[in-house]
Amino acid sequence: MKTIIILLLLGCSGLFFACQDITVGYLYTDIAGYTPDTLPIINVKKEIVRLQGILDAFKEQTVEQHEKLVELEKQLDVLRESMKAPQKEYDALLDELYDYENPPTPDREEEINAKLEELDIFFDEVWEQVYPIQDEQDEINEELKEIAEGLGMEDPAIMAKKISDYQDRIEFKLPWTSSRIQGVKGTEPLQYSIVGVKSANMENAAKFMTYAGVMGGGRIYVGIDVDVPVGAYTITLEIKNEGRTKVLEDVFTFLVMDEIDEGGDVE
Repeated sequence: MKTIIILLLLGCSGLFFACQDITVGYLYTDIAGYTPDTLPIINVKKEIVRLQGILDAFKEQTVEQHEKLVELEKQLDVLRESMKAPQKEYDALLDELYDYENPPTPDREEEINAKLEELDIFFDEVWEQVYPIQDEQDEINEELKEIAEGLGMEDPAIMAKKISDYQDRIEFKLPWTSSRIQGVKGTEPLQYSIVGVKSANMENAAKFMTYAGVMGGGRIYVGIDVDVPVGAYTITLEIKNEGRTKVLEDVFTFLVMDEIDEGGDVE
């Protein structure tokens, strides 16, 4: 009888533990995705060479104009300097004229007004020299703008900044990166991995996959040295936790471009 009871207890225990052998946690991805879900990218090293070539061509074609602008600015500096001391004198005279606690005598007031008129004439004469110089600067700047547009750039300063930003990307090894994935709910830890890339050419897609990966928070990245043909590369993402796996088909697309304009838009 004892033996039977022990066997029954062992059997129940086995059933109990079998019932407990279930997968813990949860994983929901029904509304998972990225906002935005598309990112234009380029090979940064190639783009620096392209942009620098345009910028160098612009500098070569505009040497004369830039030298003239430097000369005109020096002329303006001289004229501005010539007005500094008279302006201080003018301000001091006004303070004296309108000092209500200690007003000037009538004779002194007449003397102040006469000096102010004299200074006004001086300033008018200086400004008559300033305006033509500024007009000439405007004409040269308009000419520079036309040359820049002819070379395919809107603003050399913006292009130089873009080159600097790309150089920083290379120096600090900053990849092209999506935003964090949204709408994923599940028991931690969550593991993200790229399990597929679609493109018009599957050989190119396989090559693209060697440059791609996933960071924390499901942020998909592509190396700055990505070297694949122009086109759309669409990612399929796998999300896993203990005992559960979800696959998000075509969840994010990288658009590999020949170039991106100065504002960051696709060309």
